[in-house]
Amino acid sequence: MKVVFLDIDGVMNHYLSHEEYESYDVEQVDIYDEHLSLLRRIIDETNAEIVLTSSWRIFPNSLSTVMDRLASFGMHLRGITDEGVDRTTLKTLTDVKQVRLSWSDVGRVDDRGAEILLWSYKHRDVLERAVVFDDETKDIEPYLNNDIFLIKTDYAFGLTKELADKAIRILNGEDE
Repeated sequence: MKVVFLDIDGVMNHYLSHEEYESYDVEQVDIYDEHLSLLRRIIDETNAEIVLTSSWRIFPNSLSTVMDRLASFGMHLRGITDEGVDRTTLKTLTDVKQVRLSWSDVGRVDDRGAEILLWSYKHRDVLERAVVFDDETKDIEPYLNNDIFLIKTDYAFGLTKELADKAIRILNGEDE
């Protein structure tokens, strides 16, 4: 199985979506059609599954918005990452997945990188390749290994055609 680990803010929308509102309210911010079209292309050309890593997964209304917007483009979630990883599990995962993680790098056990690592470990028997789309990567980078590739988006633009092309190459094993 190929997987796209998906953040929302800064990937499926961009800073202008937040400037449209006087105060940031996740219930008001949208997911843009242009980004959904690019994601759909990635899914179509790679047969990848979508796993939500965004904080939008935590709030029922936000999660519902994500699911509805994906469905409007013929997509669905394969899953969501757990919220938090206990330190014992994390230590085991970093040993098994051969991630060179200095414990000083771990700010807290709910680092999204740790959550992605846990999800990939739970699905290790079927996981072939994965890309992570995110604009904030400090809590992800320490956990990367040979199975998971980070594609950093720019919060000003979100997902672009160039980044979608890169994800397609990576997921299809053409570019690493």
